[in-house]
Amino acid sequence: MDGHELVSKRIDALLERAFPASTNPERTAIFGAFYALLVDISEHCQDLIPGMDDVLADLRWHTNAMLRLDISNAHEIGKHHVWVIGALQRLEGKLRVGQSSNASR
Repeated sequence: MDGHELVSKRIDALLERAFPASTNPERTAIFGAFYALLVDISEHCQDLIPGMDDVLADLRWHTNAMLRLDISNAHEIGKHHVWVIGALQRLEGKLRVGQSSNASR
């Protein structure tokens, strides 16, 4: 399995748990796992893939807002969920391109 597919599956699994989570400790635990995964991605890819910082920042903020752990700037939680999905698609694309670039070296 390619690395970007594994990352995508892990993030999807965390997001599936996000909406049923009803208590602050549950949501915080989900975000903690999500954040740890994003830190790992950042450490391995930040210097190799241009624009990765912006994608990871969007993912952190919108996920935090979606889980009601940060301000939502008056946007509905569902909007943040849509923005998380969009940021995930951008992340997957960057990881796929980055993996292809590294494989061709």
